[in-house]
Amino acid sequence: SQLDVRFYDSEEERGLGVDDGFEAEVENVVEGQAEVVENVVGETSQLVGNIFEGTSQDHEIADDEYETAELDSASDDG
Repeated sequence: SQLDVRFYDSEEERGLGVDDGFEAEVENVVEGQAEVVENVVGETSQLVGNIFEGTSQDHEIADDEYETAELDSASDDG
């Protein structure tokens, strides 16, 4: 596609006119799931599932699990 960006365009117009390659097309969107049909790095399609939409307490538990996994993985390197 041809880009239509000019020096005198506003920042928003320039942003809309430039394809930075970071956008992926998403199809078949279902609540909690989305299928990525075009990946930025050119890998095969992948399924992104179970988008987490819980309570703040659920988020805190998930954060704690992530931190624990990170701390455990760091101790294995040492």
